Amino acid sequence: MTRYALVLGNSAYPDDLGLQSPRHDAEQMAIALKQLHFDVTVGIDLKYDQVSHLIDQFAIQINAAQPHVTVVYYSGHGLQIDEENFVAPVDFEEGDTVRLVSVQTIIQLQQLANCPSRCLQEQF
Repeated sequence: MTRYALVLGNSAYPDDLGLQSPRHDAEQMAIALKQLHFDVTVGIDLKYDQVSHLIDQFAIQINAAQPHVTVVYYSGHGLQIDEENFVAPVDFEEGDTVRLVSVQTIIQLQQLANCPSRCLQEQF
C-alpha cells in the first residue's frame, strides 16, 4: 500500500506572532508517519512562495504515485475569511490576504491526484 504525507509546521512568525510548538509538532508527526511507512514531504517555517511550491510539488508527486493513503498535517497560524480557511506562512503580515494559502487548495490534492475512492485525507 502506498502512503504519502505532507507535513507543514510554521513557528517562526515575526515579532509577537511567533509560536513555539508547531515546528516540533510537525517534526514529530513526520517521524511518526515515516515509522508507519509513509513517504513524507516536510515543510518547516516556510514563506508563501515556498509553501506554494511545496504544495505544487506534492500534488505532482501524488498524481504520479496515486497513493492509497494521503495525509496532510498542518500546525501553525491560520485564518478564516468569509468562511474560507487559510494557512498563514511565516511571511504573512496582518491585513495581507494575498500571502495566504487556501486550505481548500490543500484539501483538493486528493482530487488532483485522482486517487481511488479508498483514499484517506486528513482535513483541517
